[in-house]
Amino acid sequence: MLNNILPLKLNYCKSFIIFFLCFVSFSQAEARPEQDKTEFEEFWQEFYVYHNISEKFSTEVLFNNLYGSEQGFYDWFVEGKLRYRLNSWVNFEAMYRHENYKLGDRRVVEYRPMFRSSLKKSVGKWSFRNRHKVEYRLFEVGESHVRYRTDLKIKPQLNWTSLKLNPYVTEEIFVAHQQYTRNRVYAGIEGKKGKIEPGAYLLLQSNNNTDHWAHRLIVGLVLGLEL
Repeated sequence: MLNNILPLKLNYCKSFIIFFLCFVSFSQAEARPEQDKTEFEEFWQEFYVYHNISEKFSTEVLFNNLYGSEQGFYDWFVEGKLRYRLNSWVNFEAMYRHENYKLGDRRVVEYRPMFRSSLKKSVGKWSFRNRHKVEYRLFEVGESHVRYRTDLKIKPQLNWTSLKLNPYVTEEIFVAHQQYTRNRVYAGIEGKKGKIEPGAYLLLQSNNNTDHWAHRLIVGLVLGLEL
């Protein structure tokens, strides 16, 4: 039986790796006048807790710490959300983020109410999720504005080991001031054991700095807890 299962898992791994390479190549294919050198620059630490109030409603609180190779501990935020499940593949979320980050030599605060809709569909062993988020970014310093974000996440259901680990890829696009301002490509792994949900990812973040795209390589660790 093991001899039959092992080739299937290897085939899924090969398919996932090939898909990810094609996915990243396509996302970075747009012609850009100039590109900065990409190297590891940041570490993100994420912890969230959530509770299913009923079959339709759930709540979540997320804490995130961000560290940069040059600026050290430069950002933290706490985020709360209320999720409504319309059905097995459509969700709506009302969210709020309170963020504190470095701006030069001082720390400033951002207040960010958000709304997000999610579409999720499984086809065979593959899971597809598309999300759309609208954010109103209200700053202590700087001009407030609306930002739109959308992402596509693709994950094969492999359930490796007792942690039920599954790899995934995600691409996220940011639009603000009627411009394509940022792109993120994630390659990660996530699992679940009881009420614990561990995860880790590599993230290539590309920022549109008017005349060129600046790239930043980020490593993240995630820990979730179901209450």
